Amino acid sequence: MSICTVNGLAHDIEAGSKTWGQLLATLERGEGLERVVVAAVRFAGVDQPTFREPESLDLKLDGIAPIDVERSTNGELIAFARETALGSLGALAESARQAADAFRLHDLKRAHSRLADIVSAFKLLHSLTGIVRHSEASSRPGEAETPGDEFVKRLQGSLESLIDFQVNEDWISVADVLEYEVADLLPHWAAVIRATGDGEQQSVELAARSMS
Repeated sequence: MSICTVNGLAHDIEAGSKTWGQLLATLERGEGLERVVVAAVRFAGVDQPTFREPESLDLKLDGIAPIDVERSTNGELIAFARETALGSLGALAESARQAADAFRLHDLKRAHSRLADIVSAFKLLHSLTGIVRHSEASSRPGEAETPGDEFVKRLQGSLESLIDFQVNEDWISVADVLEYEVADLLPHWAAVIRATGDGEQQSVELAARSMS
């Protein structure tokens, strides 16, 4: 039985690799869109979302086997993240409106639960937006600002207002920000994400390099 599989196939570990960090270094190679990277890892059948953290890198291979690795390219990861983000925007907008309704009804347990889900989704989408903004700035060096910059400023202002209203327990204002600002900004977010489309190949290439 193989100690390591990559994309479901047995993988021969290079001589001298004793720790997960050493093995990881041999699994990733290349540059730009075609760079092959590790996307997911399981140690002894358990998912390892922190497989790049120092405490994981020092683990001995014989103590975490079997090791199952999923690899992809930067280009594939960006495309997948982009499509996933675009597909989630409609549901996220609806969640914002439902949270707003709950705050107006003073159903705070449901409202805060919805809001926590929205914040988690925002963190994922913000990471992707950061890559897109980096690629836009790099591909348009003559422009002081991009549409992505303006969008992020508007969203940041809305979130800051949301936090202030939460601290003061002004639930009606929280609801208004969620419904009339956050939900309305989501179409603009989609436009920023689409900047990495097929017609923006140079931007995608730069985004991939930023992930390397």
